[in-house]
Amino acid sequence: MATATYIRKRLRDKHPMGLNPTTRAIKDLERLGLVRSAPAPDRDHRRGYTLTRSGLRIARQIRS
Repeated sequence: MATATYIRKRLRDKHPMGLNPTTRAIKDLERLGLVRSAPAPDRDHRRGYTLTRSGLRIARQIRS
C-alpha cells in the first residue's frame, strides 16, 4: 500500500509533478477500477492505494 506522496516521490525523477496532479491521476485510476484505496493503517488521515487485479495486469503488460 502506497500513499500519494510516496507515489509522487517515486515518479519525480522521470515525471516531476506536484501532489495535486498526482492525487487527481490516482483518483482517475480508481474510477477506472485500476486502483483501490483504503485508509493507510499507520497514518492518521492518509489514504493508501494498491493496484486491483486489472491494474496489476496492465502494469505487467507495460513492464514487458
